[in-house]
Amino acid sequence: MAFASRSVSLSALRQLGSGPAVASSSRNVAAAAFSTSSSSLAASSQEDATARKPPFTAAAEASQGSTERNAIGRGRKSAGRGRPKMLAPFDEWIQSDARAYKQPKPGMGPNWIGDTPFPLNPSFNPPAPVRQSTKSEIWRLHTSDPATYTIRALSDKFSVGLQRMEAILRLKALEVEWASQDKPLQSEFQSNMDRLLGAQDRKRAPEPEPSQQSTDKSVRGSQHEEFSEAAPLDAPSVVAPALADERLKRSSMIAALPSGGPDHDAHSTSKVVRTGRAPIAITNVSGDSYMGAGRVHRNVRRAAKRKGSKATSTRA
Repeated sequence: MAFASRSVSLSALRQLGSGPAVASSSRNVAAAAFSTSSSSLAASSQEDATARKPPFTAAAEASQGSTERNAIGRGRKSAGRGRPKMLAPFDEWIQSDARAYKQPKPGMGPNWIGDTPFPLNPSFNPPAPVRQSTKSEIWRLHTSDPATYTIRALSDKFSVGLQRMEAILRLKALEVEWASQDKPLQSEFQSNMDRLLGAQDRKRAPEPEPSQQSTDKSVRGSQHEEFSEAAPLDAPSVVAPALADERLKRSSMIAALPSGGPDHDAHSTSKVVRTGRAPIAITNVSGDSYMGAGRVHRNVRRAAKRKGSKATSTRA
């Protein structure tokens, strides 16, 4: 069949002189090509029919389907994208790996990715919310004595900014108003959000009472000495005399060190003949007292001297 198609194409090339001959030869070439392709397809179908096929498996079907999709999608797996996997219900999801994120770790704060909640927006780093119990305590103090517990005083007491403290008082007033009008409040949502976001308790610990300073001048403070149980209550101290001796020795060493100032106890090596200022005598303060000391008079004298030397040389 290949030899026949070649002979037909050669005859078509010889008859290029006339239009109908070219048309007929092209039709003959097309017919020969069609017959060649049909014969090759028939041969391949006969070979597939006579060949021994492997047993059918699911993997073979999957590979066949993937090749078909690749053939349709021109090499891209466009038809392989399915629907996104849906999350399980919350009751099942919270019992899975998400259990570790239900409660924030102590001292770690809210469960955010890194130091900020959004890695692409590092400037957004809001502080943790204030706990509801702290807000209630703020409102109680403000309503009990507004003159004493002002916004500035509460801000300093609970370490909250002035604007944020004012917003807390406004929201607490609105909460009391809604409660009086029997409007429902999202108390459960509030408590859960405080738990998830790691709300902080801003209550300050009471300041300790100032301890009585010892009369001892040491920077280490007062010294507490322990006695045995058998010792009497008025037993003399052993540490106090030793500390006094050490303090005296240290002060004498510091006094002996050079300070860089004048030594008032040192003896002078220069002999003073007469005390007081030296006498000053001014004899002439007229305008011509400095005559001859200037540059102009010096140049005049030099010019006169040069002139005299020239006159002497000419005479000679």
